[in-house]
Amino acid sequence: MNETSVLEGFSVLESELEVWEDYCVACFLTVIGIIAVFLNGFVVYVFVRKMKKLASCDCYILNLAIIDIIMPLIGFPLPIYSSLHHELAIGEYLCSAYGFTGFFCGVVSISTLAAISVARYVQVCRTDQAQKLVKNTKYCIGVIYCYGAIWACLPLSGIRGYGPEPYDDIYYVCRIHFVVVTLCCGQFMDSLRQKRCGSGSSYINFCANSKTINDN
Repeated sequence: MNETSVLEGFSVLESELEVWEDYCVACFLTVIGIIAVFLNGFVVYVFVRKMKKLASCDCYILNLAIIDIIMPLIGFPLPIYSSLHHELAIGEYLCSAYGFTGFFCGVVSISTLAAISVARYVQVCRTDQAQKLVKNTKYCIGVIYCYGAIWACLPLSGIRGYGPEPYDDIYYVCRIHFVVVTLCCGQFMDSLRQKRCGSGSSYINFCANSKTINDN
């Protein structure tokens, strides 16, 4: 991609893809975006109609569906526009706003999935704490949004910042500049499970047996 100007105020980053390839990308993102909005919108509609009967995990799933509607509505227009015009033409402030919203929705989505896992664990293995979890669901969702806002605001506060994201010299989206290095989750979780529970299967059986005893 040939950068004809620096991303300060306004920049144009020309695509190195063929025109027909850009059109294919735009069509693909459009179809996926429409499907995502429609299906997640249907989930929101069903849950809203039964709002009074929602369990703790249902509230998290509703929140996840809302975020998954916002993501394509905010995250897809710029790549689609760029593909159709065979270039990325975007101002510095719009790039930062686009990066902020995308990063914020991503963190909220991942955190909501983590909250669903915790809620499932509590309902299965910590039945005595399940009622407390239900009462604090709204607060947990609020914490998730605050957590996402904090991480998304860090680049705006001067920690590197947001800028064009390259994929083999193809610039279509804006993202955070710094890279976060994480542990290898598979090995870490496997080691933790072996130390705490001996094995995953025996731990699950223990939880199931405990639940059966409590029910009796």
